[in-house]
Amino acid sequence: MKKTITIGYIVEDKKPVTLDVKLKDGNLSICGNIPRHSSGQCQDEIDTMAKNGEIKITNSLWLILFGVWKEWHLNDMQAGCEHQRAEKWEEKRLDDSLPWTQPNSAMWTYKKDHPKGLLCEPCPVCGYKYGSAWLKKELPQDVVDFIEKL
Repeated sequence: MKKTITIGYIVEDKKPVTLDVKLKDGNLSICGNIPRHSSGQCQDEIDTMAKNGEIKITNSLWLILFGVWKEWHLNDMQAGCEHQRAEKWEEKRLDDSLPWTQPNSAMWTYKKDHPKGLLCEPCPVCGYKYGSAWLKKELPQDVVDFIEKL
């Protein structure tokens, strides 16, 4: 299933702001499109532009869509197991005094390169080594139903 959902428009020129939603075999992908600005994983930009009055959100489902997008996009490409996700390994940083940037991420650094590195470190519960494969986080039925009804 593929759908393009209009969530609002750019105030300046009335161009539509859309989301391309794909659901296939329990795998969800959502990509945004803000004409003349950006596309792809731009949910934070949409949110900021809406708060600044640059985008007028007209779709009442935006808040639900925003949450689904943040939580379930690429649910079949998870670097960590359910235990590592619960412990928020993807948010851990090498140096808390620096702003978050990809090179500061513990999840993509080996322990041999930094003592806080998590890449390929085993889960203390199940032993899965973080980042060694893409794992699937199964979509709940209510999320599937919501996407299908859009």
